[in-house]
Amino acid sequence: MVIPSGALDETVEFGIKTSTSANDYPGRRLPPQVYEEWEAALISHLRNPAKLEPLRARMAAAARQKFAWESVAREWNEEFTRTLTGKASIEGAADTRV
Repeated sequence: MVIPSGALDETVEFGIKTSTSANDYPGRRLPPQVYEEWEAALISHLRNPAKLEPLRARMAAAARQKFAWESVAREWNEEFTRTLTGKASIEGAADTRV
């Protein structure tokens, strides 16, 4: 559950966002209805686990993929390649073992 603000709006891939962003208000002083919307959505999902299950399943699948050894090794390989050569690795070379 987030109230979209700054990078949160772009980086929160899963979950529930309020319809109003903190960016919509000068000084980010949110009116009470934004907090009420956030609270209502949170309570609704906590009281109804069936609403949470699809989110949990998508989050778990994404985490398994993102943090799998192959994914982490590929990212490190690309980082080392970029650092040592000054350029990104070739797309097909991502399978190279580190």
